[in-house]
Amino acid sequence: MAEPTSSTVITGAIIYKILVYFFGPLLASVVVLIMTPPPSRKEAVVGIISTLICSIAGGAYIVTRIFGIQDIDSELTAMFVGGIFFVSGLPGWFAVRAMFYAMEQNQNRSIVDIVNEIRGRK
Repeated sequence: MAEPTSSTVITGAIIYKILVYFFGPLLASVVVLIMTPPPSRKEAVVGIISTLICSIAGGAYIVTRIFGIQDIDSELTAMFVGGIFFVSGLPGWFAVRAMFYAMEQNQNRSIVDIVNEIRGRK
């Protein structure tokens, strides 16, 4: 029986990393879009992009800075990292929708009025 070559090992490692780092964010996007269906195709695309970016960026920050995981050395660590990526992607779509809603509500106001309202001045 032939020994596995280095290209086979590298291919397996690449597939493993893709599954770990992108399966959680992809599932988060699917869950968010199923639970809060967007009214248009534009909002669906924005929802997918914002959830993926929030999931990957937020998940990477939490995994490396808070939990200190630098290398995935076991299956349990891989599942943990995937779960963190999944959970950190869920608020991304909400934050983007809330931001666009606030911008739409304040469309006719000047930026000075908005900043003064936030600061508590009238």
